[in-house]
Amino acid sequence: PPLAQFSDMVADAEGFVYLADAERSLLLKLSPAGEMVAAIGGDWGMYRPRGVALSPDGRLFVADTGRNRIAVGTTDGRFQKQIVPPSSFGPFEQPKADVAVPE
Repeated sequence: PPLAQFSDMVADAEGFVYLADAERSLLLKLSPAGEMVAAIGGDWGMYRPRGVALSPDGRLFVADTGRNRIAVGTTDGRFQKQIVPPSSFGPFEQPKADVAVPE
C-alpha cells in the first residue's frame, strides 16, 4: 500500500529498509529491491510512530509519539519492551525526533 505519513527510515546491513508510517501506526519493511515484505508493529500498540533506529544487535527502537514511549522490537516483528523514563526525569511527551542507540 502507499505510504500514508512517512516520518523516518533506517536500513540494516542486509539492505532491508524500515519505514515509520505515522498515519498507519506501523513500520513497513522493504526488501533491498524495494518490495514491501512485512508490516511491523500492528500488535505493539503504537500510535503515530515518528522516529526509528536500528541497534548494533539488530533491534528496532521506535519513537512512539502518541504513546509517549520508545517501543523496542525485532526486525521480524516481535515486540520486546517499552522504555518510558521515570517521572523524576520530567515530562516525556510525544517523542518525535530521531532515535539514536549506542554502538
